[in-house]
Amino acid sequence: MGFSDGVADYLPEGFAAITEQWTEGLDITIKASNPRRSIMGSCRKRGSHFAVTVNNDLNPYSFLLVLTHELAHVKTFHQYGIRQVPHGKAWKTTYRLMLLQLLETDLFPEALGKAIRRYASSPQSSILLDNMLTRALSIYDNTECTDTFFLEDLPLATLFSIGNRVFSRGVRVRTRYKCRDMGNGRYYLINGVARVQTIPSAKQ
Repeated sequence: MGFSDGVADYLPEGFAAITEQWTEGLDITIKASNPRRSIMGSCRKRGSHFAVTVNNDLNPYSFLLVLTHELAHVKTFHQYGIRQVPHGKAWKTTYRLMLLQLLETDLFPEALGKAIRRYASSPQSSILLDNMLTRALSIYDNTECTDTFFLEDLPLATLFSIGNRVFSRGVRVRTRYKCRDMGNGRYYLINGVARVQTIPSAKQ
């Protein structure tokens, strides 16, 4: 078992073979999922079977990295047993080696390859936690929304929306921004590379 029909079509050209190679000998299914707001991918284990999903709205390079992330969980569980911290030392080591294997293909655009190599030196639980990598990947997003920006690029006090909620951009707190929810008045820390839509006509 392995890729469901059409999954390879979501990957950048040249990467299907290496990702399929990682699944050889495993009881696994891989599917492209409808977009989910809270996660980009998932890995679930039931008995000896692994079920991996990746959101189908990701650009090809993001899809590849998220798939690699989830397959690193599969390989970690398979090699080291189920009693592993989800994003612990064993997973990081496995994920790092898989990223380096991808980089050895020399198929990435130069700037993106550099960002991935930097990220691979100490991979985090989400690619969104690495601002440089997130920006490098965003170049390949297919979006027709001209008023979508990174939160960190907006001026202080700019109104923006995420979903159906409206916020005012506040001060920076490390890699996040303290933003006020204009609906309930509460403050939330939002990642600086979150994609948001500005609301130019709204008044505070």
